[in-house]
Amino acid sequence: MFENTTLSQANLIHSIAIAAQILGAVIVLIGTAVAFQMDAIKERHYDERIAKNETDTAEANAKVAVARLETVRLKESVAERRLSERQYRAIVSKLSGSKLHIIIRCVNTDKELQDYAADFYQAFTDAGLNVKRITSVGTYNPYGVVLRDRSSTPELLMLIEALERAKIQHTYDFRARSLEIIIGLKQPIQTK
Repeated sequence: MFENTTLSQANLIHSIAIAAQILGAVIVLIGTAVAFQMDAIKERHYDERIAKNETDTAEANAKVAVARLETVRLKESVAERRLSERQYRAIVSKLSGSKLHIIIRCVNTDKELQDYAADFYQAFTDAGLNVKRITSVGTYNPYGVVLRDRSSTPELLMLIEALERAKIQHTYDFRARSLEIIIGLKQPIQTK
């Protein structure tokens, strides 16, 4: 193909070939540099996307945890109150041998209240207390467990210690003539 080529034509074609090689090398160099630069940009975008996904996942996990806690709180708020075996044992062990006279009152005849009061009645009688059970307290409708006495008597303090050992939340009311425990209504469900 190049047999009839003169020296000047060969020099020209050689120069063009060298220029083409240099141009090709420059294009490859530019292509390689651009490819590396674009890889770095893609990597940055991927990292940003991964970070956003991790943030979104953490937020979703936090919402799930809050929802689970709310579910537990709602289940507890609608579940019947009963003394656990551990609470029963704590009350009996603290009050055994004492000669307390106590009245158990319920704010109404609701089954849940009556069952909870029966648990206390059983624990108090098993501890050897003199217990009287009254079904209703009239118009006084407290929430939770209320301890009543005429003042801060040693008997009341002993009962408080027993309930605290059993981890039973309670309040006090000093408007009674004798030591009483009132099983009040369940706390209403708090909505956010």
